[in-house]
Amino acid sequence: MPRYAILDTFSDFAAVWDDLHDRPIQAQVELWMRRFGSRWPELRRMYTTSHAEDGEDWTEVLQTRVFPQLPTLLPAMRNASAVLPCIVQDVCRKAERLRLLEFDVQVIVMGPCGYAGWGTVYGGRRACLLGLDTIADLGWTEPHTLFGLVAHELGHLVHIEWRQRAGLNDGEGPFWRLYQEGFAQHCEHLIAGATSWHMQATTGGWLEWCDDHLPFLAREFLAAVANDDPTRRFFGSLPDNVIDGYRQTGYYLGCEVIRRLYDHLSVREAALLASHDVNELVIQVLTELKRD
Repeated sequence: MPRYAILDTFSDFAAVWDDLHDRPIQAQVELWMRRFGSRWPELRRMYTTSHAEDGEDWTEVLQTRVFPQLPTLLPAMRNASAVLPCIVQDVCRKAERLRLLEFDVQVIVMGPCGYAGWGTVYGGRRACLLGLDTIADLGWTEPHTLFGLVAHELGHLVHIEWRQRAGLNDGEGPFWRLYQEGFAQHCEHLIAGATSWHMQATTGGWLEWCDDHLPFLAREFLAAVANDDPTRRFFGSLPDNVIDGYRQTGYYLGCEVIRRLYDHLSVREAALLASHDVNELVIQVLTELKRD
């Protein structure tokens, strides 16, 4: 039977916040990163590397985007931290019953880090990292929204695990990312037993807009790739990552791609597409969608 575990690094941050909050922002970040790095050096390396791959310096992200907001965000972060253990248990049990979860997993509840969710490996084990600062900033702290987020990140781990067991290489590039995110979003729906969209939590009309603009989204994505433009505006959570004022529309678009593929493939078959076939299949579906 698969096992899940929770590693809570946020409680350590909450315990030392009273010693930090009256200090200048730079000192807050330096002291916390020193403590965090001494206790979880692998996590610090992972976050530093991941932000660098996004063209950012993690220390600067914490100093400019995260720590200045913490006095406002901390109540919501604490509330989310309190309910996450039960939510993680519920998600994992439902995923196991669906035969999606067939491996051990750990969920790491993070204090300030600058990301909402991240599927990765930690300590040699599949892991979902959940950043409470970004979760609170995005307004994703209601139980049903947290359920969707955890299910989405678990979907990424399912995809990675199944492909590794099948000896399949991953692809790269924007069409591969759309496929990845679409699969994870499809898993969110399967585990929730409904069309759960955690990213619409605080954006009124998000789903209706996406429904009405599906051909537009397909055209915009294809045009961005053709013009060699960044596609982060389809996925990123920062305010400037928008399509006509709406954030994270790429998850909707990717899920629709997977849904179209799923019409003639099982969920496992959709997960195990050969990497060299993904671009062609995704382009084919997007081309069909832009004409709808």
